[in-house]
Amino acid sequence: MGDVSPFQGVHLHHIARETSDVNRLVDFYQQVFGFKKLETPQSFGDFNVTWLHLPPIYSLHVVERDPKSRLPESPFVVPSDANADVSALWRGPHLSFRVSDYDAAINTLKGMVWRLVTGRHPHKLRLRTIQDGWQNFCR
Repeated sequence: MGDVSPFQGVHLHHIARETSDVNRLVDFYQQVFGFKKLETPQSFGDFNVTWLHLPPIYSLHVVERDPKSRLPESPFVVPSDANADVSALWRGPHLSFRVSDYDAAINTLKGMVWRLVTGRHPHKLRLRTIQDGWQNFCR
């Protein structure tokens, strides 16, 4: 593998996030991180899809989960009133965001409707997990 050259000009195009409540998750990314809605093609069929963008280059596609799907789902994609196992969150699928002022971000989140839990990453990072166990703030 060491002799293989990587593709040139590669960058991450987008991440797709599956959920049973697209509107709730879109609200989360807009309210907490400032994502903006992009024009989303209506050619996906009879399920809800919303494209989001966080300048300068980050894109997130929020896709309605097919209730008939047999594909595995992350154990941390749970309703907002469920209790996730915080001790295992750092090992599961997640997005992690770095903010310039961690304490200010946490104080802002405490005043919002999103559930916030505290944990500790094994590499001694302060970890706060928001809502469904998928979004993390690290310092």
